[in-house]
Amino acid sequence: MNEVKIKFDVQDQEFVDGELKTIKNQIELMLDPSLNAQTRFEVNFPIISSNGEDLLAYTSRIQKILEDKKNKNEKPTLAEIGIALKITYCWFDTSLSYEDFVKVFSFGDVEQQDKNLDKLIKVMKIVLGGSAEKN
Repeated sequence: MNEVKIKFDVQDQEFVDGELKTIKNQIELMLDPSLNAQTRFEVNFPIISSNGEDLLAYTSRIQKILEDKKNKNEKPTLAEIGIALKITYCWFDTSLSYEDFVKVFSFGDVEQQDKNLDKLIKVMKIVLGGSAEKN
């Protein structure tokens, strides 16, 4: 697989001159569909990974759930979003901790959340071989 970078929209807020300002930015992460992803899955999420399902099978199952909901115009639950974040975190070669990775995804801005959720689904499709589109 060629080098694939995925950009996610990020929103930071800070007080400047007594006013709360929103600063929009992006982070770029490098996709790593090697065996290292399975290792990250086992190390970071040992309870989930010990259930007998490898990262690829888990990704396929969750991607289908998210796609089905999207096709029905249904929003995923916070639990489903959390699972999607855990899965996609494992597919990235990043120095970010999982906690820092999750902070990228704001639940306060619905539009940003929808865009980033679409990108999470796209990451799953890429690693499953369903898309080679770069973002």
